[in-house]
This record gives sequence, C-alpha cells and structure tokens, in this order.
Amino acid sequence: MKKINYVLIILSLLFFFFSSVAQNEKNIILSIAKGKITTPYYEKSTLGNFYNLDIDYYLTSRSILTSGFSIGNHKFFDPLYTGNGLPIYSDGTNAKAEYNTFILMYKYILLKKKALNIDAGLGVGIMTHLTQRLASITSTSGEYQFLLQQGFTDVVFPLKIDLDYKITSLLKLGVMSGIFIHPDFPIAGYNAGIKLSILVK
Repeated sequence: MKKINYVLIILSLLFFFFSSVAQNEKNIILSIAKGKITTPYYEKSTLGNFYNLDIDYYLTSRSILTSGFSIGNHKFFDPLYTGNGLPIYSDGTNAKAEYNTFILMYKYILLKKKALNIDAGLGVGIMTHLTQRLASITSTSGEYQFLLQQGFTDVVFPLKIDLDYKITSLLKLGVMSGIFIHPDFPIAGYNAGIKLSILVK
C-alpha cells in the first residue's frame, strides 16, 4: 500500500509539473477505444474485450500528457483447478482474468502530417488485477463447488503506440496498441483496438 501511495504522489507531481511547463498548445482531446486484450502469462489465454478512455492534454505541438482508465478481461486455463467435476469450457479455459488500470503517460508525436499522426508513450499506472475460477472442497457431508476470486493492486508501466487520422477539424479515427509491464510477470497484458477522438478545447 505504501508503494501505491508513493506512486499517487508521483503521478500528481508529474501532472502539475507538465501542466506548469505547457506552452501555447493547450488542446484537450477526449478518446474512447474498444479492442482486445490478452496476456502471455497465463496458459491458453484467449482474446477478451478491452475498453479505454483517455484525456490528452497537449503541452506543445508534439508533446502530450495523457491520463487514462482502461478495463478488460479474458479467459485462461488454470491447471490447479481441474477434476472433481469442475468445468472446462469448449475453448479449453476454466478461469477469467480482469484488469482495471489508471495511467498517467507522456506521449510524443513521432510523425506529424496534415491528416496523420503517429505517437508513442511511456507512463506509470495502478492496476487492479482480479482472477476468478470455480474450485471445490470436500467435507464429511459431501463435495461443494464455490467461486474463488483472487487479486492484487500494484504499479504497472504502460507503453503505447497510437495512429490517428483526422476526419474533420474536431474528429479523429485511429488505432491503438499497448502493453502493461509489471516486474513480476513481466508483461501483465497487451492490447490493441480502434479509437475515436474528439477535440473538446
């Protein structure tokens, strides 16, 4: 918990620092995205749904401060919870993982054309990771199944690459891809999807 508190303080300091050094370019862009997420960490991980909301604050014409929130889930196979009548689904999985992540990120526009932008970003975030699967317990009165939920909240380091195409002066359509780095995994998940952005200021 102390580590998360330190990260929250660092995130706040970074936000105020970048805001204070912002130059004339102060556009704010709101982006929503839908895509797929999975991870190499779990066995037989499937592609699950992923949703992302970002607010981009332009510090300069190429530098962007981004705050965002994403949610996603996918299924996987946990070999520790098999047998005793526990179900294995048609895709070979028996468990589910969920991700809820808040991030603060610095992005830089690598390619800036009249209608096309490509940017890359690196940041820090806080992820709550939950897993659930059916488990069983045997007692003198019989065998019982129950839903076992486990999870943790910890610091992650997101990497992201976005491509945006300007449709109008206010709207952009693009694609996004990214990974969440965690020291214990080391890749907690990666994602890709389509995003829609609107200029709000």
